[in-house]
Amino acid sequence: MLNRRIIRGKVLQQLYAYKTSEGANIDTAFENINIKYSPDLNALEPQDAVQLQKMKTKALHEFDKYIKNFDANLLMSLPEDIKEDMQKICKKLTDNNTQDCERILISLFSDCDNILNQYLSILSLIVEVAEKMNVIKKDDYLAKSIDIQTINNDIILKTELQKKNFQWHTEQDMVSDIINQICADNLYIARKSNADRGILLQIFRECIFKNALFNEYYENNNISWQEDKVAVKDMVSDTLKEISNNSPITLPKISKNWDDDRQFMQKLYLNTVKNDYQYNELIAPKLQNWDMSRVTLTDNLIMKMCICEMIHFQTIPIKVSLNEYIELSKRYSTPKSKILINGVLDKLSNELINNGVIKKSGRGLMDNK
Repeated sequence: MLNRRIIRGKVLQQLYAYKTSEGANIDTAFENINIKYSPDLNALEPQDAVQLQKMKTKALHEFDKYIKNFDANLLMSLPEDIKEDMQKICKKLTDNNTQDCERILISLFSDCDNILNQYLSILSLIVEVAEKMNVIKKDDYLAKSIDIQTINNDIILKTELQKKNFQWHTEQDMVSDIINQICADNLYIARKSNADRGILLQIFRECIFKNALFNEYYENNNISWQEDKVAVKDMVSDTLKEISNNSPITLPKISKNWDDDRQFMQKLYLNTVKNDYQYNELIAPKLQNWDMSRVTLTDNLIMKMCICEMIHFQTIPIKVSLNEYIELSKRYSTPKSKILINGVLDKLSNELINNGVIKKSGRGLMDNK
């Protein structure tokens, strides 16, 4: 199942995607300004190239100020001859950013929902491997095993698998490689001889989940596989344990409390986007001997997410937030990033507490004493 650490990683990935889209939108707006105030070579009347260049220089200068915090009030003081054009260009930029923000948020939720599909596809693959072993007369033990029969006969699980209709005929190299790995596994041979229940769990952990072609397949079909595979492995393992213990099979949830986790994810993502400029203003003074432009985008986003969490999630202790984002930096950034991030966030958290910006309740308050 998903946990908060995995969720934070997914939010980081989508924030990175949003900032990339925002950068592309800004580049497009810059290009539109250049085009707007460049001489039209096909114009019937002669144009004042010097005046156009002055207007362009002024427009680009003001636009550079505007994109720091997207404050439309900055445009009101522009000369009338360029104000209307700049307002249109900047409104288009803001609209594009808003659309991208919403699109990426939907993608964030979809990415999480896809974890259940991956779980089901792996159960389907396990059945495919067992049946293929039987068909090619390599080994009929798995296909006839109680565990495989349980998967095939469970009404809820069977219905879900039929809905998805996973097709493995195009991935026979992977299936064959897994079969060869199973047949060469000494523990499988020993457990088969003893008719040992739970053999599917052994196969999944040692012969499927560690298989190179298996991981390559899921990496190629899911850019988030490196983040998802821990959650998916736990979900599949739990189901196989239920099967081996003759317990009723229950389809796992994406997380223990998906409604709360979904709300956490949305709030963290949207507030980090919304307060981007304010968080930059908080971070910049704490970067000793560092210019903001030299901080990598990943490090920048990790710090902003942590600030957002410390301010907007009153029941999460500051120590928890700090530790989680340091761990996130180890996974997604450079080896030295954790030193920078830890230094900045430690100073900021103390400052924001003293200024009353961070207000914790319950255990969070106690942890911050």
